[in-house]
Order: sequence, then C-alpha cells, then structure tokens
Amino acid sequence: MRKSLLITALLIGATSFGQCLSVINGRMSSPFDRGNLENHWYFGGQFDINNAFDIVETDTEPQGLDYDVEVGLRKYAFAYYVFYGEYAKIEYTNYGLGIDYFAINTRNIDVAIGVNAGVISKPTPLTTGDVSYFTFAGRLKGLYSLTPYLGLTLTGQYQQRPDRDINGVLEVMAGLQINIK
Repeated sequence: MRKSLLITALLIGATSFGQCLSVINGRMSSPFDRGNLENHWYFGGQFDINNAFDIVETDTEPQGLDYDVEVGLRKYAFAYYVFYGEYAKIEYTNYGLGIDYFAINTRNIDVAIGVNAGVISKPTPLTTGDVSYFTFAGRLKGLYSLTPYLGLTLTGQYQQRPDRDINGVLEVMAGLQINIK
C-alpha cells in the first residue's frame, strides 16, 4: 500500500514538475493560457432575467424585454466598455461607460468586479420630452467561455436609480459575449 502511494505521488510530482519546466522553457502553454485572447475586443448582449420572466412582479417594471449591449476592450485583467440598454415597454434607455477588473481568470471561467456610470433617459408626464438622470452601478460579472471566441455571461448589478422612489435596483442579466481577436 505504501509502495503504491509513493509511486503515485512520484508520478504526479514528476508530471507536474515536467509541465512546469515545459512552461518555463516555452514549449507548452500554461493551463490558464487561452492564447493571446487577453488583449481583444468583445461584443456582448444581455437581458434582465427578472423582467423577462416576471419573477418579482412590480408595477414600475412590467414583464418585457430589458436588454443591454456592450462593446469593450479587454486588456489583461481589465476591460473597458461602453453600453446601451433599452426597456421599450416603459420607454427607458440607458447608456454610458464602465470598467471591470477580472479577479479570477481560468481556462473557461472569468469573474470580474466593476463599476459603470451613465445616463438614464425616460419620458415624463410633466413635460413633452424625455428627462435624463445621471446614474452609476456596481457589478459582478461571470464569463463562461464555450470557445475562445464565444462565452456565456451572468451579471449581477446594483444600479442607482434617481428616477424611482427607491435608491436602486438589483438586476440579474444573462447573455452571450463574442470575442474579436
């Protein structure tokens, strides 16, 4: 029993040591290396799960399609992006820019924390046009890479909402991201 444990430990150690040497000498990529995709442009689209399926029923946000699109540049552990969102059922649009820091980077899963700032625009019954509000949000974004060029996203975001009686809303969005090298 001891002999087989020792042989197993030696084999695992030798394999790990050999892989480390191969990475150091440049003959093999790291298991966390996805090629040079750490510097790339990306395009993503997400929809709010609660508003799409009316999980929490509210009068201010009835069931409907609330979507966001974003275009960004990933530079190693940071992503810089611009976004546009719309919820046609309540004539709501938002747009702005943001930054994410990827705290976890593995072969298939990346997790980022980030902030964004932008403008909410919506009609008001008191005037003939739209009213715009400055807003900001904090978010946690998960990315599961199906291929080096396509991934699924799940984002939780707390958005400050000066247009409502409450301080903010928690959104949970799911979608796709396309990486462009």
